[in-house]
Amino acid sequence: MSAVVLENVIIISVVPPHNDNDMDVKLWPWNSMGGFTVAETYRRIAGFHMHHDLQSWKQIWRIESAGRVKVFLWQDFHDRLLNNWRMARWNLKSPYCSYCGHLEETTCHVLRDFPLANIIWSHLVDIQHRGSTVWSTTCFWIWKWRNARVHNTNLQEPW
Repeated sequence: MSAVVLENVIIISVVPPHNDNDMDVKLWPWNSMGGFTVAETYRRIAGFHMHHDLQSWKQIWRIESAGRVKVFLWQDFHDRLLNNWRMARWNLKSPYCSYCGHLEETTCHVLRDFPLANIIWSHLVDIQHRGSTVWSTTCFWIWKWRNARVHNTNLQEPW
């Protein structure tokens, strides 16, 4: 059989929708009222879920740290901190750490695996109170020192 005949057979075999003269109803599955919004669609495409986002913000806001530390944590949580790995996705830079040279510079690398960050964390292991305030403030300052190093500004390094 030819492709045209086969295509016609497939089309004919499909059962047409029932015509009961009802009005069409708009229904969007990601809204409780079934309504479509550009904002909700963007959040779905970008991978944000409102409940998850609100819960994470509430947890971050409860940390006893400065406001700028909380904003930093929110950016980190949503993978919005600019690093070499993110810039490489936009073809702007090599994804590798400009200090190490052999590992991709992700936020996790900068805050945890980076050799100098590793030294800082090893000193904090002995601190008795390792609560979220110490952790969040340490992450914030490691990020600040990384940016100062990348942009050649004069910020005293902790090592």
